[in-house]
Parts: sequence; structure tokens; C-alpha cells
Amino acid sequence: MFVNNYDRVIGVTSLYILIPFFYAPRLEQFFLLALTGVSLFHWSDYENKIYHVADNITATFVFSWYVLKCWLYPNGYCLLSSCCALLSILAFICRRNTRNLALESNNIVYIIPHALFRFFSFWFVMFVYGVYYSWTLTILYWLTVLFLYQF
Repeated sequence: MFVNNYDRVIGVTSLYILIPFFYAPRLEQFFLLALTGVSLFHWSDYENKIYHVADNITATFVFSWYVLKCWLYPNGYCLLSSCCALLSILAFICRRNTRNLALESNNIVYIIPHALFRFFSFWFVMFVYGVYYSWTLTILYWLTVLFLYQF
């Protein structure tokens, strides 16, 4: 299914998108399911341009939706959620070309920007739902990244 360590880590961590699903209203559950599915397809067949475009469009839409929701319906976590969104954008910018570098060097360091992008995006959405930060989920996420990359 996944042809290399990088794609496997990013593909499998797509499943973390399903955790906010349990806090989401029905329409947003659909968005999160769609994003998970498209992301899994994309990372299981990275060279497929249709999956790549679908992943970009879906992720941009869902991210934008939650930015609007954060500011139109603020909760006590709006500032924290906004910080995570900003950190997610910064990590996204830093992750440019890291897949190629990771494939060339087989160095786990190159997966960190993309893993950080996903990590901060995850907490951005969780905070939009008013879910308190969890060290357990954080540790589990990073152990998933480390384990999948090494094996």
C-alpha cells in the first residue's frame, strides 16, 4: 500500500483526522471523513496527480472551514486554536520538498515538518471543538510517527 517510510507515516497519521470526527456535527463529520479518505488515497499512491489535487483541495477547504468556525463561533480555546493554525501554516511552508530529501537520505529529520503540520492542524481542529489538550494523544501521535518511520 505505502511504498516508503515517509508515505507510510503521513498516510497512517491521516487516521488521526478521525479523532475530531467524534466531536463534530454531522456535516463536519462528512468533511473529516472525506479528508481522511482522500489523504489515505493520496499517500498510498503519491504519484497519482488526481489524488494529489483532491488532497490539496479537500485539506484547504477543511482548514478554511475551521478557521471561519473558530472566528465566527469562538469558544474559550479560540486563541489557542488560532496559534495552532498559525503554527500549522508555518510547518506546512517548512515541509516543502522534505519528501524528496527523506527519500534520498532516509533520515527521519525530514519527516518532522510534515508531521508537525499534521500535529498542529489536529490540535487546531480539536481546540475549535473545545477539547482540552491531551498529553496521551500527543505522545501516541509522536510514537506513531517514530515507529512507522523506523519499521
